[in-house]
Amino acid sequence: MKYLFDCVRNLTMCALLLAAGVYAINYSGVSVFGSFFQDAPGWTVIMLAAVLAVLNLWDWILMLRSLKLHLLWVTLATLLYVLVSVRIIELILAMRLAL
Repeated sequence: MKYLFDCVRNLTMCALLLAAGVYAINYSGVSVFGSFFQDAPGWTVIMLAAVLAVLNLWDWILMLRSLKLHLLWVTLATLLYVLVSVRIIELILAMRLAL
C-alpha cells in the first residue's frame, strides 16, 4: 500500500512540474537571452517532468514483475496505471491553468 501512495505522490510531482512548464511557456515574461530562448525553460521543465513520469512508470512495472504475477495482470495493472496517470495530469493541469 505504501508503494502505491509513493507512486501517486511521484506522479503528482511530475504533473505539477508539467503544469509549471506549461505555465512558463504560456505566460513567459522577459527573457534574459532574447526571444529565441524565451520558451526554453518551460520546455526543459516539461521534458524533465516527462522523463520523471516515464521513470515512475518503469519503477511501477519492475515492482509488478517482482511480485511474479501473470503477464496479463501486469499488463492490465500497467494500463490502469497509465490511464489514471493521464487523468491525474489532466486534472492538475486544469486546476493550475484555471488560477
